[in-house]
Amino acid sequence: MNHEYQSGWTLIELIGTLSMITILIALLFPSLIPVGHHLEQQMYSSLIVDELLYAQIQALSSQENIRVMIQNDHLTIAREEFQLRQLQFPAHLHLKTNFPQQQLTYQEQGHTKGGTIYLYRGSNCIAEIRIQVASGTPKVISND
Repeated sequence: MNHEYQSGWTLIELIGTLSMITILIALLFPSLIPVGHHLEQQMYSSLIVDELLYAQIQALSSQENIRVMIQNDHLTIAREEFQLRQLQFPAHLHLKTNFPQQQLTYQEQGHTKGGTIYLYRGSNCIAEIRIQVASGTPKVISND
């Protein structure tokens, strides 16, 4: 019989390599969790700002008052009694605000009263979205 030399990995080499990769992943995974939380905070803060700007644009274009209702787990945009949009939040995130009756109104000129919307993860405030007086422009203050 003529046996040719075959290159490849032995079973022991494969097991050793996979073991080292598994250990590295196990060590790196906990350090990636804060990065995920920060990205989540940025994403949902941006979504809130986008919804507020949408409400302001709707008020300007329709020349009608647009209400933004802030509930614990969602944000709703409405014109009179007609719901335009709703942004739902996952169970571990919730909203609070200092606006009276949990709502702000963009007037026909796009103006609104100033105030703050707070984004919480559990009991920790991870972001504040401050709405400027008169202009209605939202600005994110990160607490994460």
